[in-house]
Amino acid sequence: MDQEKIGRFIAKCRKEKELTQEQLANIINVNTKVVSKWENGLSVPHTLILMQLCEALDITVSELLNAQKKSLSHNEIENDKNNDINKLEKIEGGNPKKKLFNYLIIIVVIMCFISFFVFFSFRNTDKDKNCVYVVTSKDNRFLINGIITNNQNQNFLSINTLGVDSQLNNSLYAFQYSLIVDSTVVYQIGNLSLYDYNSNDPLFYFNDKFNEIDIYIEEDSKTSESVLEDILSKNIILEILYLDEELSVNTIEVPLAINEVN
Repeated sequence: MDQEKIGRFIAKCRKEKELTQEQLANIINVNTKVVSKWENGLSVPHTLILMQLCEALDITVSELLNAQKKSLSHNEIENDKNNDINKLEKIEGGNPKKKLFNYLIIIVVIMCFISFFVFFSFRNTDKDKNCVYVVTSKDNRFLINGIITNNQNQNFLSINTLGVDSQLNNSLYAFQYSLIVDSTVVYQIGNLSLYDYNSNDPLFYFNDKFNEIDIYIEEDSKTSESVLEDILSKNIILEILYLDEELSVNTIEVPLAINEVN
C-alpha cells in the first residue's frame, strides 16, 4: 500500500473542498493530528471512518484506496457512493458505535477493507508473490486493526487501535507501548523509566492513550534481519505499560492474531 500516495490524495481532495485540516477533523470527529498523519503518509484511515471521510471529501472508497478520481458521470459517481454505503451498512449494522465490541463484525469490516487494498495495490501481476495478512486482537477487550504485507522486495506492518473496554479506562500519568515479536521488542514508543513524577503533572485516561497507538514498520531487501517474514509462525504481542495515579506500574499484554487473506 502506498500510504504517501493516499495521503497526498487526501490532502488534494481536502484543499479542493477548501477545508483546513482542523475543519475536516471536526466533520469526521477525529483529532487534527490524525488528519495530519494521513496526509503525511504516516497512517491510513481506520475502516470505521472510511465512509465519513469519503463523504466529507465527496469521493468514493474505491477512489480513496486507489488515490485517484475516476472519470465518471454524476450518476455513476452517485451509484459508486451508494454501493460503498450499502456494503458498509450491511457489514456494520448501520451504527458502528453500537457494534464497537462485536468482534466478528469488526473482522468482516477489516476483510472488506483488505479486499479493496488487495485489488488496487496488488493488481499488477509479476513474479513476486504478495502475501497480505490481517492483524486483530485475541483479547476481545481490545479492538485492533492491522495489515501486514510480504513480498520479495518489501515488507510492511501497520497497526492502529480502534477501542478498548470501558472497564479499563483508568487514570494514569505515563504510558508506554511496545510491539514484541518472539520475545524481542521491535517497536517502542514511550519509556516509563525516564518519567520524572511531579505532583502538578496532569492525569490521562487509558482509553485516550490506547487510541493514540500507531505502529508502522517497513522493511526492504536491504534489511538484514526481517521481523515480518514467516509472520504466521511468530508470536506477536502488544505490550502496554502505564503508571497509574498511585504511582504503580501496570502491565497489559495483548496477544495478536495474524490471519492470511487468500
